[in-house]
Amino acid sequence: MIRILKGFIFIIIILVILVLGQQPYFRKIGQNVYQKIEGQGRILWQKGEDFLNKNILHRVTSEIEKREQIAKEEIKEQTKEATQTIWQRVKNYISGLFSNIFNQAPQESK
Repeated sequence: MIRILKGFIFIIIILVILVLGQQPYFRKIGQNVYQKIEGQGRILWQKGEDFLNKNILHRVTSEIEKREQIAKEEIKEQTKEATQTIWQRVKNYISGLFSNIFNQAPQESK
């Protein structure tokens, strides 16, 4: 019940601020409040960005570099295997053609 009452009061406060914010005589107050909030917001944003750069991005970047190297090695290995497989199939196809040509030629002469 108290939780619902707190939510209701919060909604009323927001609506009052919205309605009063539309009034021309509150424009000067609104501009001052906005400038103060904007300044604080910039400071908080810069602190957050610094925190991310120092603590999180460094770890993520090193992990990305490790995984990138693993992925490159895996791609090289798979490319090598695919090339070998294709070459083996081409070789088998050509040898099959030659064996058909040369095995059938003596049979035709009989």
